[in-house]
Amino acid sequence: MRRIFICFSVAFFFVCFSVFAETLDELWEQARREPDTGKAIEIYSRIIKQSPDSAEAYLGRAKLYKKAEQFEKSIEDFNRYIELEPEEFLGYYAKDRVYTQMKNYEMAVKTITNYISRYPEDPKGFFERGYIYRYFEKKLTPAIKDFSQVIKLSPEDSTAYIERGLAYINLGDYDEAINDFSKAIEFDPDNSIAYRERGRCHKEKKEYDEALDDFEKSVKFNPEYMWTYYLIASTYYYKDMLEEALEYTSQALEIEKHDVVLELRANILRDMGLHEKAIQEIKEAFKTGGKNYFTRGSIYFVMKEEKKAHEDFMEAFKVNEDADEETFNKLIISRVTGLRSFLSDIKDQIKELKRKYGPAE
Repeated sequence: MRRIFICFSVAFFFVCFSVFAETLDELWEQARREPDTGKAIEIYSRIIKQSPDSAEAYLGRAKLYKKAEQFEKSIEDFNRYIELEPEEFLGYYAKDRVYTQMKNYEMAVKTITNYISRYPEDPKGFFERGYIYRYFEKKLTPAIKDFSQVIKLSPEDSTAYIERGLAYINLGDYDEAINDFSKAIEFDPDNSIAYRERGRCHKEKKEYDEALDDFEKSVKFNPEYMWTYYLIASTYYYKDMLEEALEYTSQALEIEKHDVVLELRANILRDMGLHEKAIQEIKEAFKTGGKNYFTRGSIYFVMKEEKKAHEDFMEAFKVNEDADEETFNKLIISRVTGLRSFLSDIKDQIKELKRKYGPAE
């Protein structure tokens, strides 16, 4: 009788275990398939109740809490995931991205610094912290230091060279940036970003032929990126090669209709003397959400429609109402890149319009 009881108990245990395991598998399947965030969170909670040490369950629920913008709960779950999987970079990375979404960059840096202190030989930690410094906090010197450490730990990491190069661009150090993009190309010769950003540096240095060569190579490796065509167009524009510039704006617009490209196109058409067509391009730019008052005003100005020019210049001033007069004057000079006939005395021209037609209402 006792033997029968023991056999029955063992059999009952395995039956219960099988049902439990099957139920857990079903819950995982439901969690992966459930499109509703709230319901998926509930399913993960049930999984955690049955399997309280499941790091994957905490990770899944944390991601959903982040998606639902329940950030504090997301951080709690990522903390639990880190406790269960302390060597996994993913937990620290995902947690710091919650903080960046909250715009709490100090805690984002603190989170990833914690990982760096535990695993100082892993370049991923330095790369992520450098990215936070550069992209979110705009702290370029610490960013460069971190990307340099990534390069020290992983000397052939082309992405680290690109990120450090971008930080040098932000500092205005184009020579150092060119060096870094060249190293990135050395290790990854098909990298369209490295060619494009090196081209940008040459463009800033007014080395237009070198810039165009890099932009063309960038297009070769990524022909669908609209901004490279825009950069080519603007470089030809600075070279006063207006037909070529116009052609590349057309290629850019085939990929994406963007007000910045349309504005450049209007500048080109204005300088070609095709004023009505230039006005039409600016109208299209406004339709896409642009506020291209200054460019339209410059077109009206060369068309000798002074009142319309004045209205647009004043509207441009209102759009930039936080700027003082000196800042606005710098804006004016920067925006009239192609209107060479009155670049030198544009401020005086606008003052004269203001005198004749009055201030902005």
